[in-house]
Amino acid sequence: MLLNFAVSRELRPGGIDTRLNLCYHNFAFHRNVCAIVFFERFDIMKERISITDIARLAGVSSSTVSHVLNQTRYVSPEITERVMKIVADTGYHKNRLACSLRQKRTNTIGIILPSLNAGTYYGKSLEAIEKELSAHGYNLIMKASSNNPQAEKDAIEYLLSWKVDGIIIVLSDNGYDYSQVPCPVVLIDRAPEKQTVSGFYIDNYTITCQVMEQMLQKGYRKIALISPTPQFAPTMHRIQGYQDTLAKHGLPLRQEHICYGVATIDDGRQFAQRIAHNTDADAVLILSSPMTVGAMSYWNENGVRIPQDLGVMTFADYDWIRLSNPQLCGVIQPNRLIGECAARQIYRQLQGHKEIVTQFLPCQYFEGKSL
Repeated sequence: MLLNFAVSRELRPGGIDTRLNLCYHNFAFHRNVCAIVFFERFDIMKERISITDIARLAGVSSSTVSHVLNQTRYVSPEITERVMKIVADTGYHKNRLACSLRQKRTNTIGIILPSLNAGTYYGKSLEAIEKELSAHGYNLIMKASSNNPQAEKDAIEYLLSWKVDGIIIVLSDNGYDYSQVPCPVVLIDRAPEKQTVSGFYIDNYTITCQVMEQMLQKGYRKIALISPTPQFAPTMHRIQGYQDTLAKHGLPLRQEHICYGVATIDDGRQFAQRIAHNTDADAVLILSSPMTVGAMSYWNENGVRIPQDLGVMTFADYDWIRLSNPQLCGVIQPNRLIGECAARQIYRQLQGHKEIVTQFLPCQYFEGKSL
């Protein structure tokens, strides 16, 4: 038996009448069904196929097609095969927006980072977040704040407008109450002044005290500091560890040994020159990867021998410090673990768990050859 279907759809606005002239051949042989669909005039790239269209072509109800696609109810293998063949032939894709409206969730998580540069400090955390959440069927929408509180608020509003189920944030506003955001929020890396939502951070104070003790044990007493200007908790905690360890050993805090600036290669080079030629420092602690790159490039180019002339300790990225010349002593930061913890926590909250969890995760010391 030959069945001819003419499916009409009127698209608004514009009043364009688009017709799909479809020929559907259904041959019954014994108890086996073979369905062949011919398209007389159909451009897959221009037409948007719906579940209703699939149902008409397959000769079943829309709910049956839905059960086949979502595997929510048993459907006979014959019908399943017929539906999936038509789905493949038409290039049908689920309307995720419609599904989201029905389910009242979007299976998306917003991410707000200071920068979306793939090579930045947060790359490992982001990889871990994506891996953990994709295993539960979630996708990510990312925005950058550029360390600007207003840009961060705009990013939150944007993500909420897309009905994200939750947001993971590297904060740009120390005083903002993130519990006011109308969806689960988890903070990473930068701790706020007041803990009102879950967060996972590095224990920067403890590891800074530890590496300062390492430097002192090796005989260094005039330890300089190259650091980003203190604005957020990680840098402030590291500086506090530096100052407290000097005070613990009765060593003076000398302002000429302290260099604050922007976390860039250029500032790293500038401060490296100042320390090498205008101070009597015998070692330096560097709190930024770009500043470390700049400082090491200057010292290597200008004959400053590490560690013979100057000892160096850094918070630079672990993958980079292993390849430096000489291999730098430094801090291995648990960025991947922070991402995993944040993803697991926001997933727990999406399952209804209300407990606020705050953790400061420990770092490890990497023994290089720069001290």
